[in-house]
Amino acid sequence: MATKNPLTKIARQHEVTWTQLQKRISDVPYIFQQLFPDDMETFLRHKASSINSSIGYIVPALLSTTAFLSAKNGCRVATATHEQPMNIYTIFVGYPGTGKSSAIQHGCLGPLASLLDNELSSFILDRPTSSGLVKHISTKQSTFIVSPEIYDVLNKLLKNDEDNASGDAMLLCKLFSGEACSYTYSTESNRDIPANTPFAILGCTQMPNAAKLIARMDQGQGLIDRFLLAVPNALCSTSDEVENAREHLSTEPEDFLNQVFHYINECQQNQQNAYEFHDEAKHFLKNKKDAFVTEVNEAIQDGSVIPPKSKHMDLVPRVAAALHVFTAAFTNVSAGHDEDPIPTVIDLQTLQRAEKYVTYLETQKNLICQFIKSIATPQEDNQRVPMLKLPFFSFPDQLSPIVPSANLDRDLFVVQQNKNTTTRWNN
Repeated sequence: MATKNPLTKIARQHEVTWTQLQKRISDVPYIFQQLFPDDMETFLRHKASSINSSIGYIVPALLSTTAFLSAKNGCRVATATHEQPMNIYTIFVGYPGTGKSSAIQHGCLGPLASLLDNELSSFILDRPTSSGLVKHISTKQSTFIVSPEIYDVLNKLLKNDEDNASGDAMLLCKLFSGEACSYTYSTESNRDIPANTPFAILGCTQMPNAAKLIARMDQGQGLIDRFLLAVPNALCSTSDEVENAREHLSTEPEDFLNQVFHYINECQQNQQNAYEFHDEAKHFLKNKKDAFVTEVNEAIQDGSVIPPKSKHMDLVPRVAAALHVFTAAFTNVSAGHDEDPIPTVIDLQTLQRAEKYVTYLETQKNLICQFIKSIATPQEDNQRVPMLKLPFFSFPDQLSPIVPSANLDRDLFVVQQNKNTTTRWNN
């Protein structure tokens, strides 16, 4: 008899299912030279290799940390309609031994510890309970959930939401959007969370656990849309690669990234204005938003398709602001110009780079969501799950939209559930 619990179906999948899924998702190409100047990309690639990690892990760690530190310092990013908090939720997925924990340590916890050693425990959480999370946020006024196994943290919160209706999913949605919240407990005083409270999530996990989290988050309340999910093609570094990377970095200070975050913190202490976009960048954002609104309106008028749901227009400005801050800080510290302030105006090129990166991450996330829905759909055990199309994507040297290949039929894979729950791939 077929089970109706999607989590049970996910748990029953053969390990090869996740191996092949991760291969297909991580094959979606992305070139990090499109995100950073050449010298920055070279440094970050060697830095990642020197700690037995991957640039695909350390970049989301650095950008998330930059965004949280900026939010903690009271910085926001101005869009056409309002000023947004720089709250970002990020998860990256990879195999054991590929350096996920190292990326979090060197791209997040290490720099923050060197900067805010005495305060670190006051805003960093790794395994909060539902009530503990609300209490911490309301009393400390800023919280950063950082975990090398984010599944343990989010699964606990989302499981509580499912079983006890405690509303943790909606709390995470409101914190992302910067909404004020108030919670009443029978044994405690009211817990009030003000608007635009600095809050971020950064963690990593493996593909089977990521699938379970997606199944819990993709319940229609929009929580999954607020997450950035990265599945980089991360390989274990060889001894020669580690040695070569460390030799390349031998001329740089060992604590260079710590210096960058110290510089960011100092610059933002006296910053009065929100980060805003150059006129050309504003026009770019306006065109993107109008295109999305048109797509939604056409779907509503058509009535035969579900209108698209996305937080793309919230994520892009936040990632662009974090990218702008980190790039400017890296450049100034490298050049010895640590007395210069970080500009508050974000140019068009930075915005385009951020939009490209967010599109890449959302592409990976959407493909995983499609796959999870295909195996979680209730059906008889001997029935075939509908075919899911996974297009290959091309990222040319020049910044341009992602365009699927015309040969979609070649790129199909079929998930076939039988008594052995084996996944068969169409190459």
